[in-house]
Amino acid sequence: MMPVEGTIAIKEEVKPLRITKRRLYVGQTLYNRNCAICHGLDGSGDSLPVRRGLTKSDPLYEKELPNLYDVITNGVGKMPAFKRKLTPNERQMVVAYVEALRLSRRFPMEKLDERDKEKVK
Repeated sequence: MMPVEGTIAIKEEVKPLRITKRRLYVGQTLYNRNCAICHGLDGSGDSLPVRRGLTKSDPLYEKELPNLYDVITNGVGKMPAFKRKLTPNERQMVVAYVEALRLSRRFPMEKLDERDKEKVK
Protein backbone atom coordinates (compact mmCIF):
# COMPACT_ATOMS: atom_id res chain seq x y z
CA MET A 1 0.00 0.00 0.00
CA MET A 2 1.33 3.43 -0.93
CA PRO A 3 1.63 6.02 1.84
CA VAL A 4 -0.82 8.91 1.92
CA GLU A 5 0.41 11.79 -0.23
CA GLY A 6 2.59 14.09 1.88
CA THR A 7 3.67 11.33 4.29
CA ILE A 8 6.72 9.13 4.45
CA ALA A 9 6.31 5.37 4.44
CA ILE A 10 7.69 3.90 7.64
CA LYS A 11 7.48 0.17 8.16
CA GLU A 12 6.06 -0.34 11.61
CA GLU A 13 5.07 -3.75 12.84
CA VAL A 14 1.79 -3.34 14.67
CA LYS A 15 -0.06 -6.19 16.28
CA PRO A 16 -3.80 -5.68 15.67
CA LEU A 17 -5.60 -4.68 18.82
CA ARG A 18 -8.85 -6.29 19.92
CA ILE A 19 -11.30 -3.42 20.32
CA THR A 20 -13.23 -3.35 23.57
CA LYS A 21 -15.54 -0.80 25.16
CA ARG A 22 -12.66 0.30 27.41
CA ARG A 23 -10.30 0.76 24.46
CA LEU A 24 -12.94 2.80 22.61
CA TYR A 25 -13.21 5.02 25.69
CA VAL A 26 -9.42 5.44 25.76
CA GLY A 27 -9.50 6.20 22.02
CA GLN A 28 -12.17 8.85 22.63
CA THR A 29 -10.09 10.41 25.42
CA LEU A 30 -6.97 10.47 23.23
CA TYR A 31 -8.95 11.88 20.29
CA ASN A 32 -10.43 14.61 22.49
CA ARG A 33 -6.96 15.58 23.79
CA ASN A 34 -5.03 15.41 20.53
CA CYS A 35 -7.39 15.64 17.55
CA ALA A 36 -10.57 17.51 18.52
CA ILE A 37 -8.82 20.90 18.57
CA CYS A 38 -8.59 20.72 14.76
CA HIS A 39 -11.12 18.06 13.76
CA GLY A 40 -13.88 18.95 16.25
CA LEU A 41 -15.28 16.75 19.01
CA ASP A 42 -17.64 15.12 16.53
CA GLY A 43 -15.12 14.80 13.69
CA SER A 44 -16.91 17.47 11.61
CA GLY A 45 -13.84 19.66 11.15
CA ASP A 46 -15.64 22.53 12.85
CA SER A 47 -13.05 23.81 15.29
CA LEU A 48 -11.51 26.93 16.77
CA PRO A 49 -8.53 26.94 14.34
CA VAL A 50 -10.97 26.77 11.40
CA ARG A 51 -12.93 29.69 12.83
CA ARG A 52 -9.61 31.57 13.00
CA GLY A 53 -8.73 30.91 9.36
CA LEU A 54 -7.13 27.45 9.15
CA THR A 55 -8.40 25.42 6.21
CA LYS A 56 -11.19 23.09 7.29
CA SER A 57 -10.45 19.40 6.91
CA ASP A 58 -13.03 17.08 5.41
CA PRO A 59 -15.34 15.65 8.05
CA LEU A 60 -13.84 12.41 9.32
CA TYR A 61 -17.14 10.60 9.00
CA GLU A 62 -17.75 11.27 5.29
CA LYS A 63 -15.36 8.74 3.80
CA GLU A 64 -13.53 5.51 4.41
CA LEU A 65 -10.19 6.07 6.10
CA PRO A 66 -8.03 3.06 5.22
CA ASN A 67 -4.77 4.91 5.90
CA LEU A 68 -5.83 6.74 9.06
CA TYR A 69 -3.31 4.88 11.20
CA ASP A 70 -0.50 5.99 8.84
CA VAL A 71 -1.80 9.57 8.79
CA ILE A 72 -1.88 9.70 12.60
CA THR A 73 1.57 8.12 12.77
CA ASN A 74 3.33 10.26 10.15
CA GLY A 75 1.13 13.35 9.82
CA VAL A 76 0.00 14.88 6.55
CA GLY A 77 -0.15 18.48 5.36
CA LYS A 78 -0.44 20.71 8.42
CA MET A 79 -1.33 17.77 10.65
CA PRO A 80 1.64 16.76 12.82
CA ALA A 81 2.93 13.23 13.25
CA PHE A 82 1.92 11.50 16.48
CA LYS A 83 4.40 8.61 16.32
CA ARG A 84 6.38 10.03 19.23
CA LYS A 85 3.39 11.23 21.24
CA LEU A 86 1.11 8.17 21.00
CA THR A 87 2.09 4.52 21.21
CA PRO A 88 1.07 2.16 18.38
CA ASN A 89 -1.73 0.78 20.59
CA GLU A 90 -2.96 4.28 21.42
CA ARG A 91 -3.02 5.18 17.71
CA GLN A 92 -5.07 2.05 17.01
CA MET A 93 -7.53 3.09 19.73
CA VAL A 94 -7.88 6.54 18.14
CA VAL A 95 -8.53 4.90 14.75
CA ALA A 96 -11.18 2.67 16.35
CA TYR A 97 -12.85 5.68 17.95
CA VAL A 98 -12.85 7.64 14.67
CA GLU A 99 -14.40 4.61 12.95
CA ALA A 100 -17.07 4.50 15.69
CA LEU A 101 -17.74 8.22 15.08
CA ARG A 102 -18.01 7.57 11.35
CA LEU A 103 -20.40 4.65 11.80
CA SER A 104 -22.53 6.51 14.32
CA ARG A 105 -23.23 9.24 11.77
CA ARG A 106 -24.79 6.66 9.45
CA PHE A 107 -27.04 5.03 12.05
CA PRO A 108 -30.70 5.92 11.41
CA MET A 109 -32.19 7.89 14.32
CA GLU A 110 -35.54 6.12 13.91
CA LYS A 111 -33.90 2.87 15.02
CA LEU A 112 -33.07 4.33 18.44
CA ASP A 113 -35.46 4.02 21.35
CA GLU A 114 -36.64 7.24 23.00
CA ARG A 115 -34.13 7.07 25.85
CA ASP A 116 -31.20 6.77 23.44
CA LYS A 117 -32.56 9.57 21.25
CA GLU A 118 -32.46 11.85 24.31
CA LYS A 119 -28.79 10.96 24.88
CA VAL A 120 -27.90 11.93 21.31
CA LYS A 121 -29.51 15.38 21.49
